[in-house]
Amino acid sequence: MKKILKISAIILGSLLLLMAVLPFAFKGKIKAKVQNEINAGLNARVTFGKLALSMFRHFPDMTLTLKDLYIVGVKEFEKDTLAGLPSLSFTLNLKSVFKGDTYEIKRVILDSPKIRLRVLGDGKVNWDITKPSTDTTTTTSSFKATLNKVTIRDAEFTYDDAETPMFFALYGLSGEL
Repeated sequence: MKKILKISAIILGSLLLLMAVLPFAFKGKIKAKVQNEINAGLNARVTFGKLALSMFRHFPDMTLTLKDLYIVGVKEFEKDTLAGLPSLSFTLNLKSVFKGDTYEIKRVILDSPKIRLRVLGDGKVNWDITKPSTDTTTTTSSFKATLNKVTIRDAEFTYDDAETPMFFALYGLSGEL
């Protein structure tokens, strides 16, 4: 009986150690990959300070958190921050991450986002940041994801239209989808 308990304790301890070490082992690679993929598809500068991975926060799910995420425009919008998020957090079903068929995103949490949408007098908008596709063939993506819940806490949303002219702002916006 003691032998079974000893083996069980060793296996459990090894699993806990593995869960604690894995996020640190791949953190640098994941941060570089996330940064490159985001910037490859956008006509904007996207930066973030810290990337944190946790297997314990929402066990048995994995949590990916980006701290100090900023999206800043280019050209006429280069001094204009489209979005600033002190914290953006994704909770992913761990099994779906390793399986890789369909990623199950259980929860997205946006803490205190500041979003500023601008329209210039000539009609150009700061949120048109996706790069145009140079591929003329139609291809289907193999990426599949499900999203269960989005939580927004204490958001600031501003819309500034110089063409119309119109301006409005919302402060303290919170909600769940």
